[in-house]
Amino acid sequence: MAFIPPSFHSHSRLFLVIFIQMNLLARAQELARRFNEDEAIQQSFEHRRRLRQFLGARSPLPEETLDDLDWLAARRSCRQTRAIALIIP
Repeated sequence: MAFIPPSFHSHSRLFLVIFIQMNLLARAQELARRFNEDEAIQQSFEHRRRLRQFLGARSPLPEETLDDLDWLAARRSCRQTRAIALIIP
């Protein structure tokens, strides 16, 4: 059986603890990013809805349909598109 120095195990545990903490931090940051993005969509939707109601735009569409269209427009304007690209010089 090969000799494994005791310090190796302590380094492995330290690495594992650091890895878990980094993973938890990344998850917390992702949750905060999603929350902020959802809040921006909600605020944009409410603004669009108030503006539509204030202007009194007449439409043959039901109010629920207009709300759905405002929600989709808010999502489209606020959602960030994340892309990974390979840049070839």
